[in-house]
Amino acid sequence: MVNVESLISQARIFFDNRGFIWSVCGGRAIDLFLGKQTRVHKDLDIAVFWEDRNSIIALMLAKGWKVFEACGGGVIRELFDKQEIPFDNRNLFCFTANENRCRLDEEQKQWLRESLEKEYYNDHVWLQRL
Repeated sequence: MVNVESLISQARIFFDNRGFIWSVCGGRAIDLFLGKQTRVHKDLDIAVFWEDRNSIIALMLAKGWKVFEACGGGVIRELFDKQEIPFDNRNLFCFTANENRCRLDEEQKQWLRESLEKEYYNDHVWLQRL
């Protein structure tokens, strides 16, 4: 189990002095407020203002993290660069490069490859990544 004080300290080192305001939110914020752990947590939720979204995307990508955007209905898409403004107010999920929670299995890759080839005639950035 990760020590919450250590995790918050690591977050401060990572996010402080980056030009945007951030805070801990979600389950760990509740635990901090209550002064005790209420359940096991597998992540750390960070809140930033919408206008700082591209700053977060740029920082996380520059540090080697994968950045995903929640599109609704259980669908996420990976982001490889900052987004054009205006953008939809969608939550971001950032994972270390070795995280496997957002990987496609071989059957899903094949389905995606075939769909992209059909729609974009072999001319889509994702085809290179599959």
